[in-house]
Amino acid sequence: MSQAYLIAIDCDGTLVGDDYVLHDRTVSVLRSLLKKGHYVILASGRPYRSLEVFVKAIGLERMPIITYNGAHAFMPSDDSLNYLRAFDLQATADIATRLLPEVDSLLIDDAKRIYLKEEDLFLDHFFPYREMPYVLDAQRPRLFAPPYVIVFKRKKAVDEPYRSIIEAHPGLRYRPWRDSLYAEAYQEGSDKGSALKAVMAYLGIDSSRVVAIGDSDNDLPMLQVAGHPYRMPETRQEALSGFKAAPDTAKKEGVAKLLESLPFLK
Repeated sequence: MSQAYLIAIDCDGTLVGDDYVLHDRTVSVLRSLLKKGHYVILASGRPYRSLEVFVKAIGLERMPIITYNGAHAFMPSDDSLNYLRAFDLQATADIATRLLPEVDSLLIDDAKRIYLKEEDLFLDHFFPYREMPYVLDAQRPRLFAPPYVIVFKRKKAVDEPYRSIIEAHPGLRYRPWRDSLYAEAYQEGSDKGSALKAVMAYLGIDSSRVVAIGDSDNDLPMLQVAGHPYRMPETRQEALSGFKAAPDTAKKEGVAKLLESLPFLK
């Protein structure tokens, strides 16, 4: 192999489908790419603790990883890479206080402790909290450190007052989750694309040797950075429509089929 490529893969809807199953063929293809000297990194909205099962199954412990939609990029094995864009603590406290009466659930995660308005097993799948220190308080937010994620369940599938509460703070933006009552706050410039650039600089790889695969609008900045961007075929995100599609869905191992088809990875 003459050149190493960096392959950045979104998780939910890309690496795994709605069944959240990591298939054997996908594992085999990714392990083969690692043996050939390529870099395989996961780029997810989830925290590392939610991705560790995939990391171990594929053998990515010595690969960089992008978590919290680009708020944190790091090396699990050492401290040689640690790119971090946490929320301002005071802005988070104001947002949380104003959101509490407007939402059914609220989760704020600083990677060490979690604040919850109430138990939410759906969010526990993406941001596991039951084996971590966490605080339940429906009356007031209890925050300990600048968080990496602010996510909540709206009472109705509308954008207000949630957008106004979040975007009253400079540099913060509101993003609803597709086909869901859930939504989140995010920071301008804190995205998978910015984190991917940090990983590229760390590895010494330019965009011409970057493959990125995603299925949602939060993957757009990552796809725009990559010289070889691909979308999953079933995505309904109009912003991704201009990118080439993988040959199949996540459930049918579309990532594996795509990567097997790229001649420069062989």
